[in-house]
Amino acid sequence: METLYQPNKPEFQDAAIDLGVVNGLLTSTWNRLQANGQNVELAGLRPANQWAAYELDVPGDVRGVDQATFDVAWAAYEEQAREISAQRLTVKSTPDVNGVPFEAFKVAAADDLDVPARNAIARGAVDAALGASADAVLRALSGEHFLVDVPAYHAASAPVVLRLKAQDGAFACASLDMHVHEGAKVKLVLEADSPAEGAGALALVVRVIADAGARVFIKQQQTLDDSWTYLESIEIKTANSARVDVDQVYLGGKESYLGFGNALLGAKSVCNIDTHYLAAGTSKLDFNYLIRQFGKQSTSKLISNGVLTGASDKVLRGTIDLIHGCKGAVGHELESVLLANKDVRNRTIPIILCDDDDVQGTHGATIGHVPDSQRNYLASRGLDTLQIEGLFLRSLFEHALIDAFDEESARAITRLAKTVLGYDIADAEEPLSETNEQQVQAKIDAKIAAGLAAGLAARANQSEQN
Repeated sequence: METLYQPNKPEFQDAAIDLGVVNGLLTSTWNRLQANGQNVELAGLRPANQWAAYELDVPGDVRGVDQATFDVAWAAYEEQAREISAQRLTVKSTPDVNGVPFEAFKVAAADDLDVPARNAIARGAVDAALGASADAVLRALSGEHFLVDVPAYHAASAPVVLRLKAQDGAFACASLDMHVHEGAKVKLVLEADSPAEGAGALALVVRVIADAGARVFIKQQQTLDDSWTYLESIEIKTANSARVDVDQVYLGGKESYLGFGNALLGAKSVCNIDTHYLAAGTSKLDFNYLIRQFGKQSTSKLISNGVLTGASDKVLRGTIDLIHGCKGAVGHELESVLLANKDVRNRTIPIILCDDDDVQGTHGATIGHVPDSQRNYLASRGLDTLQIEGLFLRSLFEHALIDAFDEESARAITRLAKTVLGYDIADAEEPLSETNEQQVQAKIDAKIAAGLAAGLAARANQSEQN
């Protein structure tokens, strides 16, 4: 394994960084929901120290050296998507929609909601989930740019690991391009952590090309303290019979803006996403998933599970776009979220866009809360509000710890868990403040209650699926 750096100095110094609207919905909803997108501006930050903020471990057999070749391949896939989108605008059989000429849909302003569907999809645009403008700004400001190239029919000898380390008062931004050629296999690990106290921002911009028959596994982990802003953009192009599996864990951060897009351009291409998230205190989580299925018999699955506590705020936009011509395609999305406090705000926006008659698209959400009866019972056994919420928080941290990539990943999880929970989850048991019978009984009751809550959630999921 080698550590590879390609210096690319940012062009800002303590100036405001205006990213405009990020995570915009392609199908605008009512503005009163405040879910069509989010304006983001970063101010008063200096460029991060590149040697301390970025760490890339890449096996020598997949080191990339030719950025121009990657850019040409990426442009070719984008052009393919544009051509299909353009065809989509010409196959409509009706001359107008609700009395509005169809041609108007291609030129109308995106914020004019009086005319239906005046958005990027109707105009045939190809956009990034986080936002094309934000992507361009972040790539230009990247303190480091990394390139990975996996040769055809080759399995990478070790995972590619990119870690971002937060620095007080700084903006750490890195970009990575990875081309996985035909029949190749690779695992990509992306992590963001704040090992030291402070405040600032981090950003990660990733582009992946998965050629025909390629296999890509992406494992992500974010363990920032509640004083950091985090932005993430991942865009993927997937060719015939290629498969991309993604495992995401987001446990911290003050504000997190997370965009994930995959264009399933090839026949029988596959994208599976499994996301676990936690929002505690006054933190904000803003997700935008955009899976566009161009290829025939392509398959996508977006599964997310999360817990909201304190006065946290979360919005998850999940769009599966079944594009004209993708006959036999299947798209499925499901979110399960537990509202552990009455002060949280949750917005779940599952969207299926269908432009073909031989496809399957399903979406759903299970949103539950801790009933007052259970809260009162636990309170009668000596648990306060924070301890009750801690039951659910610990389960998420333990899940992440069990599935941690390596020891450094596990240390980041246990560090954040100790900050949030007040004790080390690596210990066999949570330390008792008093070793008396009442405290012991309260812990027993709490474990029983946690089991009951898990059972209720499982039954709710089963009911939703039925």
